[in-house]
Amino acid sequence: GGWMTHVKNSFGFIMILAAIYFLGATGFLPDGLIGLMMAISLVMWGVVLGVFTPMENEAGWPAWLLRTLAVVLLMLGFLMFGRALYGGDEQHSAATASGESITWETDIEGALERARADGLPLMFDFTQDNCPQCRELEHKTFPDLEVVRRSRSFVSVTVDMTRLEPVEEALAEKYGVPGAPRIVFCRSDGEELDGTAIQGYVPASSLAGSMDRALGAL
Repeated sequence: GGWMTHVKNSFGFIMILAAIYFLGATGFLPDGLIGLMMAISLVMWGVVLGVFTPMENEAGWPAWLLRTLAVVLLMLGFLMFGRALYGGDEQHSAATASGESITWETDIEGALERARADGLPLMFDFTQDNCPQCRELEHKTFPDLEVVRRSRSFVSVTVDMTRLEPVEEALAEKYGVPGAPRIVFCRSDGEELDGTAIQGYVPASSLAGSMDRALGAL
């Protein structure tokens, strides 16, 4: 009946939103366009669920629950639409415009020597090919201006776990890395700072906060 139709439609929109999310994670399309696509999908979902359909006074609670969900989806869609058009990511844009970015080391042994010599803490980014959350970090989180500025207090190291060489494998085992992406903060001697590691994608504000906590734990 009607409820099964709503369930099928909702499942379809969930699949569409998931596809848009993973498309955005690849970095092939700009964040603004991804935001617009998700906003339009949410608005259409609310409309399909009957947000503008008149309700009878004697309608039961399931109908009111469905209407509430439709209204919430519509509001989320309009909020995302406004953010995509006018919000943007000012910090990301500022960092990009100024040409600032994190200086990533790929020579692990060289990075460890530099950290010891300069007395700087380490920030390891364990990444991997075919990892949507890794691409999200690269395209959305790492370019943020506040993250870039804080990175100057670290020796930042990229550890590619796609084809584990002995050095990368030993490092992943040492820090108990379950998979990518994972960000690990260490002292200049390579000792991990307890309670500061990050697993999975995080927005720039969360990473900046973790970087501050790591620096405060030294």
